[in-house]
Amino acid sequence: MMALNAWMLEQFPQFKNKIVVVSSDMAITKQIPEKLKKMGITDGKTVLDSRTFVHYYRTTPDGRLMLGKGGNHFSYGNAIRPLFDRSATDLPAKY
Repeated sequence: MMALNAWMLEQFPQFKNKIVVVSSDMAITKQIPEKLKKMGITDGKTVLDSRTFVHYYRTTPDGRLMLGKGGNHFSYGNAIRPLFDRSATDLPAKY
């Protein structure tokens, strides 16, 4: 599996018919290096569940925890619509 951002098609148009663009939401904590150390997750490895809808997390070099989930919206024809710049919580239930 390869994960890049949706705008990669601008740089690599040869992938247009080979990938599916899917939206993702992310959150990041304030710096909590001691808590991460206590939990034993300081190495920066990405942990994910790569089923249809991806859920993932990783630590950052400055002691934060980044969490995310993908699969809110699948693009039609790999076109990046305005909803890709919005949080899933900002969108109406039927978008």
